Amino acid sequence: MRKPRKPLRPFELKRKRLEEEFSRAVDGSGGEGLSEAAVSDDLDRNLALLKSVLEPSDDVIFREISIGCEQHIRAAIVFVDGIVHKETIHEHIMQSLMLLTERVFPAPPRGSGLGETIKEFALTVGELRPSTKMEEVIDGILNSDTALFIDGVSVCYVINTKAWEHRSVQEPNTESAVRGAREGFNEVLRAGTALVRRRIKDRRLRVKQLRLGRRTKTDVAVMYIEGLANETLVGEVFARLRAIDVDAVLSAGHLEQLIEDNPFSPFPQLQATERSDRVAAGILEGRVAILVDGTPFVLLAPGNFWGFYQAPDEYNERWLISTFIRTLRLFSLFMSLTLPAFYVALVSFHPDMIPSRLALPLAGLRFGVPFNAVVEVLILEVSVETLREASVRLPGPIGPTVGIVGAIVLGEAAIRAGLVGPLAVIVVALTTVASFVSPSYSAAVAIRVLKFPMLFLAAAFGLLGIMVGLIAIGTHLCSLDSFGFPYFAPLVPLTVSDLKDTVVRAPTWAMKKRPLFLRPGDVRRMGDRVSAYETGRAQKRTEIVGKAHREGGKGR
Repeated sequence: MRKPRKPLRPFELKRKRLEEEFSRAVDGSGGEGLSEAAVSDDLDRNLALLKSVLEPSDDVIFREISIGCEQHIRAAIVFVDGIVHKETIHEHIMQSLMLLTERVFPAPPRGSGLGETIKEFALTVGELRPSTKMEEVIDGILNSDTALFIDGVSVCYVINTKAWEHRSVQEPNTESAVRGAREGFNEVLRAGTALVRRRIKDRRLRVKQLRLGRRTKTDVAVMYIEGLANETLVGEVFARLRAIDVDAVLSAGHLEQLIEDNPFSPFPQLQATERSDRVAAGILEGRVAILVDGTPFVLLAPGNFWGFYQAPDEYNERWLISTFIRTLRLFSLFMSLTLPAFYVALVSFHPDMIPSRLALPLAGLRFGVPFNAVVEVLILEVSVETLREASVRLPGPIGPTVGIVGAIVLGEAAIRAGLVGPLAVIVVALTTVASFVSPSYSAAVAIRVLKFPMLFLAAAFGLLGIMVGLIAIGTHLCSLDSFGFPYFAPLVPLTVSDLKDTVVRAPTWAMKKRPLFLRPGDVRRMGDRVSAYETGRAQKRTEIVGKAHREGGKGR
């Protein structure tokens, strides 16, 4: 026999009815889902709708209050504990509504004018927006805002009360500076846009914000200078971002993989940086910056091959020193890519190319080694990469020590055991050191990956295989695009004026134009004379011409 159920109380019955009504709106029975639910002028209904979605979470706070007028008006605020600024809620919302309202207007109007009156005279907060859709209200609450509902008003006021724990502005760990700025981005989106605003005070600097991810609803900001950045580039960035339809966007690296042109290329196609000065410089060149809330890395689009091997410090040094550093860096890039392959090719395929004075000692060093050259180098390279990865994952003080000690101990033990030759250890050590010269981690990892195919090509075909590998990499770089712009510019296609900022860095006063391959709206970034050197030359030229005219006049 079925046991009779206990009848529901009136308020329970009302709450159940409201929950069913909200469920029908959310489930989309003939509608558009949650977007169909609208804010009602019934306070109980609004709270019931919210509680049916948010109440199972203990950190969601529902606080009902009475607005302190002669005729008390019911109201409620809803927020998530831990991600809001409670002082703002206590002093500028609750205290203003409950204690100070009666002094301002003893008898506020009823109906539609009530909300506007409270908004204009009672709420002492800087940013709030009215909303009539429950979906927008819930998104605001989950995004650290506070929702204010007033009985009799069919509008909810979403008040900005964002405040969460975050790191202070610190020097970036991945991009150290010698003479440059020490300011790096942190995980807060607004802190990042503020750092860029501090450096670029142009009134045409635009910050456009989007929200990506169906579940994470991550805030993403796009920064560019209107009229300077190419309109096609800006439109392409927004088109790719709006086309993203995923559950979560958790980091800039995740976003980068969703919007890059060629996902199968080992080379990064957007420049990721933690430095605010590099982002500001990129925007001033005509690039577009993409900032993601919750990550300290900012993406610069479009990416360019040469930009990954340039450091902001180079622009703080004189051009001769900067050119030397860039040349050394590119030589280190070539060495980290090909040095193990050259060693294998010479030892295995072309021993006749080794000078006789070096060939005999080399043969003596390799005497007794049980493996051929390619296996020998491969063992060492895999061991070094394993140690490098282990040192990154270990705690900070221990990681570098373990990496250095492990490399020394393993290398010495391998030589004493006769498993590898000393020259192979030297080659792998030089390769590893050369790979650290790159200022971009993503670009350095690409070279670390490509050195293994180059090693196998050298083992199979000798120097011919190395040349084939270099031609294949060069062809791939020339064919890459980043947001429709050539990746290997200004060499392919050739733009002579842009060569001033590639391998050779011209003097600052000589780089009067922005990179032309970006097709900026404003090409010139300097006047005709911006340095004492140019001004002095112009004055000297004027004096010479004037002296010649004076002497010519005397002769006549």
